[in-house]
Parts: sequence; structure tokens; C-alpha cells
Amino acid sequence: MSQHTALRADEETIIELDARPTHESFGDVDALMPSAPEPKDIYIQAPLGFRLENGDLLNDRHIRLRRHGRRTAPPVLVMGGIAHDRRLAGADGWWSQIVGWGGAIDLNRNCALGLDFAPLADEEVVLSPKAQARLIAHALDRLDIECLPAIVAASYGAMVALTFAAQYPSRVQRLCIIQGAHRPSTMALAWRGVQRRVVQFGLAHNDGERALELARQLGHANHRGAAEFCERFNCIVGQDGASDLDRHLIAQARHTEETMGPRRWLSLSASLDRAMVAPELIKARTTIIACPTDQVVAFSDIQELITRLRHFTALHMLASIHGHDAFLEEPDRLGPIIEAFMAGARDV
Repeated sequence: MSQHTALRADEETIIELDARPTHESFGDVDALMPSAPEPKDIYIQAPLGFRLENGDLLNDRHIRLRRHGRRTAPPVLVMGGIAHDRRLAGADGWWSQIVGWGGAIDLNRNCALGLDFAPLADEEVVLSPKAQARLIAHALDRLDIECLPAIVAASYGAMVALTFAAQYPSRVQRLCIIQGAHRPSTMALAWRGVQRRVVQFGLAHNDGERALELARQLGHANHRGAAEFCERFNCIVGQDGASDLDRHLIAQARHTEETMGPRRWLSLSASLDRAMVAPELIKARTTIIACPTDQVVAFSDIQELITRLRHFTALHMLASIHGHDAFLEEPDRLGPIIEAFMAGARDV
């Protein structure tokens, strides 16, 4: 049984749990870090009476985070897409090539906080990035973190980070926004609308899981770059009506680690399309990383974001054939950019 520690004795107890072992060899770094602390899962009681945009109550009992690194190190909040969770580093981490001991987000220097987006249960609720930002602010209050030195966030997490920085401008000093903007692009909104109708149709016919698999196929198709598909597949349709690209999409959808049920997916997909941030409200110094082959985040929206930010610092173009998944597939190119950003955050 995992050991736990109650960090507070007041009416809102914070529970800290040993996460499942996620040790991964980091070569010489292991020798330098013989007593590196294991990740800790943190469960914070959700605000009582927390209401969503439509007035409904959020049913989540807790806000779930994972702390990677030492509790006493300066914290950086790290967020990814709707399919990503609090597991950042180690063998089960979705960004272990970026977050780690000696990584671009170096746990020798910072502790990295990962987050599970609300809702935690498989339920369909009406929420936007504003609700996620309010929950983050509540969690930071309970952890006695008045101001984050930095947030590093991609995709949906980038929208949440921008929203948080606009709603709570004094609570973060620097932002690294990766393949995200202050609003959804028109084409991405159209694609996700089709995906949601597929899932809703499946739920209405008692096959939500299969419908979600089809929606993931469409998502994988528009998240990757066209150049990658042209390079990897011959796209010749066989007698069965499918090409090698079709078979790839089917396999990817089936083998994707499922982190949510169809109703939770509907909630977070719609939340993406409710994002609408006023960049002028953001005080944090902001670095932006964009990918020219990204079909999900329109570069015209990124250009508008840059012109409206009060403290825009730098734009980095991440050359990649992997489209919107470049932040997952290009750690060697992305790592030095994030490492330089983190060095700047330490100088603040």
C-alpha cells in the first residue's frame, strides 16, 4: 500500500501519495542522483460548490497532480493535450524526453507539476479552459504557491496556460506556449465538431467506445503532417477499400493508450473549442513555439496572438513533418528551445 502524508490539518486536506515507480535509466545522471525522489501524486480537495459555465456543479472530488522532483525546488507547471495527464517523466511519462533529471525541464533545478484535466470521471460536462484555470489557481493556493516561475504547455494545455495567465496575471512570470493559440482555428473547430457528432452517434447506439476509436482516427489524420503521410505510405486503395494509410490510422486508434471514456472525451473536445483568451491581459513574458506543418493551430492565429501580447519574447519555428504532434515527436529539436526558456525563467 502506498504511504501517504497529509500536508495540512485544516478543513481542506492535501494528500500526497507515492506514485507507482517510474524509474528510468538516465545514464550518468543516475550516478549523480542516487537519491532522486520518486514522483508524488497530490490529491487536493476540489472547491465545494464549484460551478461550471452552465451553472452545473463539478462532480470531481479532487484535483489530481503529480510532482516530479524535489518539493523545495522552484515549481513549473507542465501541460499537454487533452489525452495527456499528470504523468510527465519516467517510464510512464508522456514527455519523459523533455522532463527529467538532466532534461530540458531539469529536475535537478525545478520540480515539474503535471495535472489531470477536469472532469476526472467519464461524464459529459460543459466547461472551458477558464474552469481548468480556476481549478489550477485553487490547487496553487492549497500548495502555498503564490506565483509560478514558469508554465510550459502544449496544445490544449497551451490554451489553458494562456487562460490562466489572463485570469491571474500576477501568478505566473513566464510562459512557453507550444503549438497553441488564444482561440481555436476554424478548421480545427470543424474537424472536432465532426468527431464529437461521431461519438455522440455511437453513444446513442450503445457503442461509444467504437465511435471514439473512429474519432481518434480522424484526430490522428489531422494532427499529423501531410508530408509525413506522403513519405510513409503509398496510399493505394486495395480490393478491401482500404489503403496502407487507412490501416495505419486504424492501428493507431486501437493501440492508443486510452486515458478517458467517450463522455469525458466529449467534454474536453468541446472545451478546446470554447477557448477564447484576451492576450492583452497577460503580463507574463511569453515565448511561442510553432510548427509550420501544424494543421490544428493556424499560424495566422499565432501571429495575431503575438501582436496582442504585451510581453512577447520570442517565436521559434519547429521544423517538422509531424504537424501538431511535433511537440511529442521532436524532442531533440524542441529540447534546446525549452532548456533556453527555462534558463531565462531562472534568471527572473
